[in-house]
This record gives sequence, structure tokens and C-alpha cells, in this order.
Amino acid sequence: GRVDSPPTIWQGRALFGSADGHVYCLNANDGQLVWRYRAAPEDRRMTVFEQVESVWPVHGNVLVQNDILYCVAGRSMFLDGGLRLLRLDPKSGRKLSETILDDKDPDTGQNLQVHIQGLNMPVALPDILSSDGKYVYMRSLPFDLKGKRKFVAYVPVKEQKGDDLHLFCPTGFLDDSLWHRTYWGYGRAWASGAGGYHQAGRVIPAGRPLVFDDEMVYGYGRLWRYYRWTTPLEFHLFATKKQPEIVSAGSERKAVKK
Repeated sequence: GRVDSPPTIWQGRALFGSADGHVYCLNANDGQLVWRYRAAPEDRRMTVFEQVESVWPVHGNVLVQNDILYCVAGRSMFLDGGLRLLRLDPKSGRKLSETILDDKDPDTGQNLQVHIQGLNMPVALPDILSSDGKYVYMRSLPFDLKGKRKFVAYVPVKEQKGDDLHLFCPTGFLDDSLWHRTYWGYGRAWASGAGGYHQAGRVIPAGRPLVFDDEMVYGYGRLWRYYRWTTPLEFHLFATKKQPEIVSAGSERKAVKK
């Protein structure tokens, strides 16, 4: 199956997911197969862009945190029984846990759509996973290290403080469209739609790409005044604190970036 992103190299092994719904482990020096695990709940196929894929594909790049492999199989929480967040032993491929992420709120049993606010929904699409050692992140959604969601409902864009600030992209790290309404951010929340897409970019470090260290975020992105109602899209290199000072500019609020 198609592999959409680079493998994770861990202790001399190459670990990666595939569009065929499996996770693979190869010896990094000679490419020999060590183990293969079917992350998809069953072997069901479909045609996607003229290629045969699993109904539940897995992104190529998988996360290894504290000697545990994390990956997600599926296309949406609303399709085909939802997503499956798996924790595997990277040495043997043995399943440690599986969390089903479907269209139901696990606490109430209600449909996730009860949490819609305007044009904003709870995170329901997969992505390449990341971690800061405290949480595992899928887009703007944090999980604890056992695979439990920290929250289910949509988080308003103004709520950008907490212990779960992280680098994310609301359309996924593999989105290469460079559409002006999408970008990476270092924060915890996002708003969408014509009235919302610009809001996060004005109050958190935002651009494409972004990198960060212990204290700062460095990036290439638009000047804050070009996030909305403008024809020019002037970009600049910047460095800013992970939680920049927010100041008012007329009726607008913006993060201070240098």
C-alpha cells in the first residue's frame, strides 16, 4: 500500500503505517520484515485516487513515545465505525491497547455533533501524531499516554492557555495546498469558516512551517494584518515566545512577534 510520509527510525528499525491498513516494522539496515500488524479492524478495500487502499489506512509516520508505538487507523470518526487509536509494542508488534474514536461522545453517548459551535466541530479526522511527553496530539486534540481524550467538545479559539500547547495544523501536517485559510499554529485551539479562520493566526504563533525550542517559536508566516480582508499576503520570518504577549491594535487583538 501507499506510504504517505517518512518512517520512524527506532533502535535500528524502521516503523511506518501504510494505506493498506497495516503497520510495518523493518530492519533499518537491510529492509527485512520484522513484523506486520493489521491496524484496520478488518481486511476491507476501496479505490482511492486510482489506488486500492484499506477502508482504514494508517499514516506512514508513526509516533514512538516511551517505547510505545502510537498510530491511528481510519478516515473519520463519522465513517466506517470511526478511527482506532492503537498502542503497540514496537519490538514485537503486540497490541497494548485500542481506543475506538467514533461519532459518539464516550461520556454521554450523544452524537459528536451536539458539540458543534457555529462552523466549528470537535476534531474528527486523523493526522500524523505528535507528543510533548505529557500528551499525544492528533491535530488540536490531546490524548493522555494511555489513549484517552483529554476532552471531546470543541475548544473556543480564545482559550489558548493550558498545559497542552503544541504544534498542530487544523487541516493536517500533510496538507500541502498552501491555501490562505490554513496554516500551522502553536497553541491549542482553532476557529474555521470565513469568520473564524483568521482568529488563531492573530493570537498564537502561526505560519508554515514552524519550529520551536524550549521557549521560542520560529516561523515563516503572514503579518497579523494580512490574515483577513486583504489582497496582498505579505510574509515574514519571525521569532516569538510560545505564549506571546497579546496587545490591542484598534479593535483587533494580536500577538507580539519580532
